[in-house]
Amino acid sequence: MADAAGPNVAPSAEAYPMYSYRSPVYSIPAALHALHLNNMANKKVPPQMHYLTTERQVNDAVTDALASIGTVGPTVGLDLEWNFGLRVGKTAVLQLATASSIFVIQLSRIRKMPVVLHKMLVDPGIYKVGVAIHQDLAKLQRDFHIEAAGALELSRVATFVDPARWQQRRTLISLRDLCTTYLHRDLDKGTTRISSWTHVPLSPEQIEYAASDAYVSLELAHALFLFGHQAGRLTTIPTFLEQMAHVKRRRPRISSSTGTLAHERAWEAWRQGHTLASLAGEKQIHLLTAATYIARALQQQPSSFVIERGSPLWHRLRDEYSQPAVRRVTIRYGLLLAKHGIFTYAELYRWVRMLQTGSST
Repeated sequence: MADAAGPNVAPSAEAYPMYSYRSPVYSIPAALHALHLNNMANKKVPPQMHYLTTERQVNDAVTDALASIGTVGPTVGLDLEWNFGLRVGKTAVLQLATASSIFVIQLSRIRKMPVVLHKMLVDPGIYKVGVAIHQDLAKLQRDFHIEAAGALELSRVATFVDPARWQQRRTLISLRDLCTTYLHRDLDKGTTRISSWTHVPLSPEQIEYAASDAYVSLELAHALFLFGHQAGRLTTIPTFLEQMAHVKRRRPRISSSTGTLAHERAWEAWRQGHTLASLAGEKQIHLLTAATYIARALQQQPSSFVIERGSPLWHRLRDEYSQPAVRRVTIRYGLLLAKHGIFTYAELYRWVRMLQTGSST
């Protein structure tokens, strides 16, 4: 992650306290007040969190919440969780945030999508905000056959309202970068993300993580609305939201076996300190599969991504992919690893010869 050395990068996350829905920054009432939509400037009450595991609970609680969303747009924070493994698991948890409520919904315990959620997801007048929100809605379509509408990509909103910072960015802006830039909070992206989301009940750590991810997206949307308003980039909010949400995009491809979402999650977990062996053991996948996930994620990094020789990341890649047990993957991605200076062509050629001769030394 880049440091705040120039206009196109995010501030260092280490300088900020960790974000939690329990202590929000209250960008929602601030944006509503500034945009003269509601006098909520002094309404600083943390949202209530609800963990729901049955269809009846969802229909009862969410129906009332959607009747008074209390946000610009209206907008809701939306996020999904599923188990990481050899296959991209079915959506296990859906998180939904309004101004005053957060719902962590255990879809893995519910036989079909609750009616109130289905109506909300297909309603183009309720804007679902998040990073990579189009991919999340595409996953819901695959898992539940729902043609969701009203996706509002936070990366796109940020690029529009703050072009001087992000206009050179060619990939989605991470939720963490947005959080440090506009909320001055760090975001927990540790190993909780790849824990088991089908286990009931979820652990307190999982609920904290899931609820905060949904609410931070909603707070970020309002921080960006406020930024755009102050910068003179927003005129009429309804027109802006409609334009942002109805941009035609190619439907993302999510493979049923080794989709890029699984690769991204593996890469993030590995960057956080997991080894290939611990990833394979925790998720009950083959070591070669774990190695392939990390290699493919590395392959998907932007062209500007550089690994410094001698850096901790360089050493970790070199140590992990030198293991005899994963050398088939090392050779398969040899050009990629050589490009980043992890191995020399002479080393790779020697390993090819060893595999051909059956030698291990």
